[in-house]
Amino acid sequence: MTSSPTPQAVSYVIELLPEQTGGRGISVVYRYSQNLDSALILWLIAGRP
Repeated sequence: MTSSPTPQAVSYVIELLPEQTGGRGISVVYRYSQNLDSALILWLIAGRP
């Protein structure tokens, strides 16, 4: 979890290792707003198999 420019939103990173995905690492960076009950995906990063 990282700090955000808005106090109502928090940024998170989820990483899936190649062992979990069958050969390709995936990272998702998203920001969640509790006030809006919504998430915005900022980055979706997929590594090479």
